[in-house]
Amino acid sequence: MRGTFFVSGVEIVLEIQGESWQQGEEILVSGEVKGHGKSIDLNDWSLRLIMADQRKVKKKDPKAFTLLQELSWKDIELKEDYSFEHKFVLIKNTAISDGTHTLALQAGPASVPYDCGLLYLSIKPWKPIELILELFENFQRFKLKSLKNKLKKLEAKMSAPKTTELGAVDGLDLLIERIEGGLGLHFTFNVKKLAYGPNGVEAKKAKIVLEKELIGKDLFSFGDTLNQENILKVFEDIIEQIKTKSMI
Repeated sequence: MRGTFFVSGVEIVLEIQGESWQQGEEILVSGEVKGHGKSIDLNDWSLRLIMADQRKVKKKDPKAFTLLQELSWKDIELKEDYSFEHKFVLIKNTAISDGTHTLALQAGPASVPYDCGLLYLSIKPWKPIELILELFENFQRFKLKSLKNKLKKLEAKMSAPKTTELGAVDGLDLLIERIEGGLGLHFTFNVKKLAYGPNGVEAKKAKIVLEKELIGKDLFSFGDTLNQENILKVFEDIIEQIKTKSMI
């Protein structure tokens, strides 16, 4: 990925290895800052890894950007072109690109962020998270509707299969958390339950919450290969509990 920007007469060229990155990966950046003979004070200038709130960016809200990491340029002099290399390391629960929040590289004076060069990055979930969601879809037939950031976790909203056994289940909110040694899964099933009301028996909405941790060999059989057999057993147990708890 490459980007070229002109900020207050300064040319900034960014070269990034790759087109997309997973949570926890490294982003390797190289580039040049060219003054083209102009004398400009770079005390406030830097290359920044930021999280951008797209809703606020559209309004040019100064609070749209959250600084995550920074490479300062305050000590460089633009008497000649300045070349650099830098590595940004994504934390394991960094925000993914979900249409609302997006990681980006921002280059230029921090005091005027909307005058800076901005290069949006495509950040994807940690690969095991993607694979686990695929397993749940393929074997339990819940369909992924959206995957969003939520309080340093990921929230997968899923629709339930249209079967008799799961007829009372309207949907599932699956909260996925990176924990030490693996993943924490928080299942919130939205169900309809029969209850006595003023007009007799009525269907009322309810939530059933189940939790499970996949750590170490429960998650990986060897290396970074998923323990598919164990994960499928966990899913089967969760669904059996829901069949019992959500009976109409």
